[in-house]
Amino acid sequence: MESINGEEISMEIIGVRPGDEIEIDNCSGNNMDLFVRAFASKHRVPCVGYELWRRKLELKEELKSLSRSDRAYLFRSKSREEIQACYIESKFIDITYTGDSLFESILDRLSSNNNPVRTLVIECTFLGLRNRSDDVAVAHERSHVHLDEIIANKEAFKNCENIVFVHMSNRYGIQSIISGFASKLPQVLIKRVIPALDAFAVRKLTQRSYDAAKSFIQSTSNTAVLCESWASCIAWEAKTCVQNATVT
Repeated sequence: MESINGEEISMEIIGVRPGDEIEIDNCSGNNMDLFVRAFASKHRVPCVGYELWRRKLELKEELKSLSRSDRAYLFRSKSREEIQACYIESKFIDITYTGDSLFESILDRLSSNNNPVRTLVIECTFLGLRNRSDDVAVAHERSHVHLDEIIANKEAFKNCENIVFVHMSNRYGIQSIISGFASKLPQVLIKRVIPALDAFAVRKLTQRSYDAAKSFIQSTSNTAVLCESWASCIAWEAKTCVQNATVT
């Protein structure tokens, strides 16, 4: 990575394998533990995805009604093992990041894991807007995800609270990306989807494409096509990109 970026990376990089877990220091002082778990992914080169888990200890239901002083008295008379037995552990996934991957490995991961996912960050390289040049077969050949695969398996995302689309191909313009998602995504998905346009737009944005995207947002955000939060997010990202990009 240092040779690619042309600069030194001031961090220690440790390789991981599927199933490895890395504990993260908890600086918030609450009773939650954070850890990252790597999982197997399928791409043209060996790769993994990552899940950020939160592990929380909660008092058993029958003890929650006790006053603070009663709990303190109870715990003073118990060993450490007995105190631990007074709690139950709950876990949920804060963020799942798939990385570049075939859709089948993402589907396998979602199907085998019933834990709720607060935010799923999933690549969506191909959108199916250019006939056969970007169809599902091309996505499979290049080991990437196609939007039509996501739509066809929409029920697999039922436990995902938010879905962030990343890695859209440079072949699409901003207006095409926005209109493609808006026209193709079913309501069950579009209410939770946020397309990450910032890095893409900084490279590709022109005043004309920004005006077109803004016009599209204004024309659709008052209908059922785009939910208000998504339209606001796109408008904010597009505005930020215009401020940071060289407008031509």
